[in-house]
Amino acid sequence: MSTSSDHWYHHGPVWLVVSIPFTAVVFGVLMFVMAAKTPSDLVVDDYYKEGKGINQRLQLDRRAGELGVSVELANVSEAGLTLTSGADTRFIEMNLYHVASQEKDLTAGFSHTSNGIFLLEEGAPNPGPLLATKGVWYVELIDRENGWRLRQRVETPINAMTLEAGS
Repeated sequence: MSTSSDHWYHHGPVWLVVSIPFTAVVFGVLMFVMAAKTPSDLVVDDYYKEGKGINQRLQLDRRAGELGVSVELANVSEAGLTLTSGADTRFIEMNLYHVASQEKDLTAGFSHTSNGIFLLEEGAPNPGPLLATKGVWYVELIDRENGWRLRQRVETPINAMTLEAGS
């Protein structure tokens, strides 16, 4: 006659050995579900087209260096912000790119008013709240009229900052 302590399921080391493959299966299924549900924002489908775009953006960066462009972002708050620059242009496009989520990206336009001050265009999305809250962004300023671009990685919140060619 055998006792209950002779059964395999009463021994701890057996459960330890069984739990290893069971855990691997559970985590494998979990990883598959996460991969299927999460969009791949950081993956590019057309590498050739992306490469051509990189060359065009590098030309914009070189042009900003040639012109010695600098732009100051000031009065950054939930209400908005102001751009100031000595650049000879009528319009500056601001692109904010979130480092991890394409859904949070934003594009806004700024029009020249006077004395080098650029104000947010009416109806444009306000980048102020994004720059006034905690996060990591790439700020890109583009002047398509004169063909230059400034770009900088920023850890927010910020109150003011200056973007300069070559920084």
